[in-house]
Amino acid sequence: MDTKKGWIWTRAVALCAALAGCNEAASVPPVDAATATDAGNATDAGNATDAGNATDAGNATDAGNATDAGNATDAGNAPDAGSAPDAGSASDAGVTLDAATSPDAGNGETTALREAVGSPSWNVAEVATFSAVVGTAGSTAPLTARLLMLFFPEHRPAGNGLVLVEGAAHAGPYDGELSRRLLAGGADPGDHFTVADWSSPRGLVFMLSLVPAAGAPMGSSSDSPSGPILPASLYPIVSSGELTYEGAVVDSDFPGSIAPPTDVDGRSHGFVVAAESTEFIAGTPGSYRLRMRLRDATGAGWDVTIPFRVE
Repeated sequence: MDTKKGWIWTRAVALCAALAGCNEAASVPPVDAATATDAGNATDAGNATDAGNATDAGNATDAGNATDAGNATDAGNAPDAGSAPDAGSASDAGVTLDAATSPDAGNGETTALREAVGSPSWNVAEVATFSAVVGTAGSTAPLTARLLMLFFPEHRPAGNGLVLVEGAAHAGPYDGELSRRLLAGGADPGDHFTVADWSSPRGLVFMLSLVPAAGAPMGSSSDSPSGPILPASLYPIVSSGELTYEGAVVDSDFPGSIAPPTDVDGRSHGFVVAAESTEFIAGTPGSYRLRMRLRDATGAGWDVTIPFRVE
């Protein structure tokens, strides 16, 4: 059996979203955040530990930079998650350079080039790349535990435990939720990493947040009886992607599809998740680009290019 195809978190379910469906209709019992353990790192609701970064729910300490969930402090520079610049302000002919809204704790800041295809009624609001223990082809439980710590209970795992769907209803704004949750959970998004950061069982996790655009249709979602939504008629939203190293393609296996909702008019927001590690590529130091293509049922969508460097 092709083990690469079997590693669902980065392949068959590369488009794992906080959007009900994701072709994962069956749910699994929620993993208890107090007992989830990722490879070599104890993860619990009060004191989650990611390799090299001790994260406490009230006082997260990341390599050399003390980060408090309510008061983020970056070495010499304390960005406010609520006032961080939004990528959506810089645009040119449909191309937007997305500057990360998460604070820099040593890895730089995630940047992404977003290019609209057609006239999508939804946006890619935020992009973040960070390192975490994600497991191996044999077990992705560590990634599930990490996502749970970051997004539960408002979003919960379903299906194989790696798809995030709606959990407890929560109000917006949603366009800054990704950076807020990563900050609170002690994740360190960036654009430069070490080989160790994606040496299996660690990997690089790529997350994109999807939100309704200005003027989007109104309707019901799991978060509200009436509000801006990505309507059910836009689904399935499908993804594909490729990773290049110094301009040459080294991985093109990033398929995914999100099924439409069945009990509401649409979705208020969601997250796309993909990941990569040296289990599938050499991980040689140098310059990389992950290009994700997202398309809705009308053919409209976004091309998102995420550059990063491995040293």
